[in-house]
Amino acid sequence: NNYYFKIKAHPDSIILFNKNKNYVNKPFLKLINDFDILLFDHSTSTAFCESLVSNKKIILIDHKQNEFESNFKKIVKNRCSIINANLDMFGNFSIDLDHLRSCIESKDWPSKEIISQTKSYFS
Repeated sequence: NNYYFKIKAHPDSIILFNKNKNYVNKPFLKLINDFDILLFDHSTSTAFCESLVSNKKIILIDHKQNEFESNFKKIVKNRCSIINANLDMFGNFSIDLDHLRSCIESKDWPSKEIISQTKSYFS
């Protein structure tokens, strides 16, 4: 399958994507409605929290650095597909690409109830 995707780096990111043709530099909230699925590799951003209250499918790549308090952890588990990442001693990470593909192609979308519970958490 060929996927249409864009890359939106965190504003403080040290990785430069601006030479990639798929890079976009607009504010997250101006982009969110352009996409069906949102993929994050970090959960401590405003964009991640904003996405949780959307009706978008969310995939979180977990580098084992996401420490959540218990109530928020439940929200993330209910709201996101989580893919574990493995980091080697050289700083390279790998993920199960079949699992990623499965999450992207899954017909499971967040229910209105889950979105409502998530919005209540942030209220």
